[in-house]
Amino acid sequence: MVKPRPWVIISNQSHRARDVFIEVDWIETSKSLPTHVRTKLMNVFDKAPVNNPDGSRGVDLHIDMDEEVPTNTDFLKTENVNGSLNDICDFRERYFTSEREDTHYYALLTRFVETDEEILGGVAVSGVFSVSTYIRFDDGEQFLDADKSIGTTFIHELGHALGLDPLDFGGIDSENYSYGEYPSVMNYNSLNDRIKVGETSGYYYYSYSSETYRYSSGGVFDDWAHLAKGFEEP
Repeated sequence: MVKPRPWVIISNQSHRARDVFIEVDWIETSKSLPTHVRTKLMNVFDKAPVNNPDGSRGVDLHIDMDEEVPTNTDFLKTENVNGSLNDICDFRERYFTSEREDTHYYALLTRFVETDEEILGGVAVSGVFSVSTYIRFDDGEQFLDADKSIGTTFIHELGHALGLDPLDFGGIDSENYSYGEYPSVMNYNSLNDRIKVGETSGYYYYSYSSETYRYSSGGVFDDWAHLAKGFEEP
């Protein structure tokens, strides 16, 4: 069981006392995270309804776009499997900066994230998360919209890495509550566009609206109040 910990406090890094640090790599066949999307992500944390010890409000999100890394496959497994550089644990072990072990989360942008059964938008496990940057159709592939799909999936998976878990609230990763009841990017009922992937399978990919760059701050569950109790360890 991963233990919650206090907010990272690095006073010489920020005018605030609360910071979130992420090291981001991207595989050579995927896409990176554009500057305007990173800015939007940082603004979400900057405006967070969280009180700091110094009297200010908000959280400083630091996103370090570290490096492009090679891969053996376009399909990244969600769990540790045999072989080299085919699951997110392999990439963290090889490319994550060891000096950041206790302070930084690790994110990997890949072409596809998959389980044994399906391709996913992303996955998060124990302070590490990965995001798909492409969608696969019956007749080919397409780069996902950086703003609607990649950025919102990034903040969704980051929410899991920080400690927003379905075990804490049944509206996370579910359609149990309307977006009006639980206005959070963690809600599968978030405003979205449906993209039909297979004519025969009837499978849809849900691309979040750019309006859903948010964690809830009230209603049936308060994401920010929950996170303010302490983050999961990186």
